[in-house]
Amino acid sequence: MGLEPPKYGAGSVSTVSSLVEDLLQKKMSQIAERKAQLEEVGIYTATPTELLDWLTQPLTEEPEYYEDVYFKLREKYMPVIGVNSEGVQQYDETHKEILDQILERFDEYEDNYVYNKD
Repeated sequence: MGLEPPKYGAGSVSTVSSLVEDLLQKKMSQIAERKAQLEEVGIYTATPTELLDWLTQPLTEEPEYYEDVYFKLREKYMPVIGVNSEGVQQYDETHKEILDQILERFDEYEDNYVYNKD
């Protein structure tokens, strides 16, 4: 007892595992909070983060850039899954609603975009 440093054991001892566990708890709390916010507006957590980001990030490029972005997103998140009996391609429509919202946002941006005349 007499050889222990002052205030030995008085504070909590942090180990690497306890720090990692605390950070994990904090991140899980943030995820749950974001999930609740998104579900309030009708977006569910199965939606990829990349798509969610395009609903909120600032639009600063020329509209043609966002047209390319939209087609790449559509190709990635709404792939062709087959062809029906009439030869028409069938698409995976899991993320159709969010892609429609992104397209609407891009179209609105284009409608309000002011081109600089050089």
